[in-house]
Amino acid sequence: SSMLETVRSKFAPSYEVKELSPYVGKAGEHILLAELLLRKFDAALVEVDTGTDILAEKEGRLLRVQVKTRRIGTDEKSSFIVSRKSLSSKTFPDYFIVTLVDFKKWKTESLVFSKDVLFDFVKNGLLRFQKKQDRYYGILIRKGESWFLANLQHDISKYRNAFDAVH
Repeated sequence: SSMLETVRSKFAPSYEVKELSPYVGKAGEHILLAELLLRKFDAALVEVDTGTDILAEKEGRLLRVQVKTRRIGTDEKSSFIVSRKSLSSKTFPDYFIVTLVDFKKWKTESLVFSKDVLFDFVKNGLLRFQKKQDRYYGILIRKGESWFLANLQHDISKYRNAFDAVH
């Protein structure tokens, strides 16, 4: 059984999902931290969030990782945002990882995007720009085991749990 299933069996039955909301983001960071550690990265959570949530080092290469933790809705959809300001920053993280929590199944999965992939999504119009909030908005849709971006226009399943690409 997964770590999330173990936690649920001990703690969550008495909670409504909305009561867990303040904890979901931090849980996603810890889930990814554990994933990186188990892949032999020397990794740690960053104390002050300035756009990087995890610093990880392996074989002399230092990586910055930003984690966005989102719930998968009952409609099999989720979303994420990234500010235009952070995208233009010289310190934008090397990896942008969306960790998705399915409270129906008590499972998690992650979409692992390199900085270049995320920039390509913006360039190709797959993330919607919200001028008023000065940010980009990505709509994620799950169909079976596959993930799509931009209303089923772009299959992004190859990024699902693609931790081997992190280097």
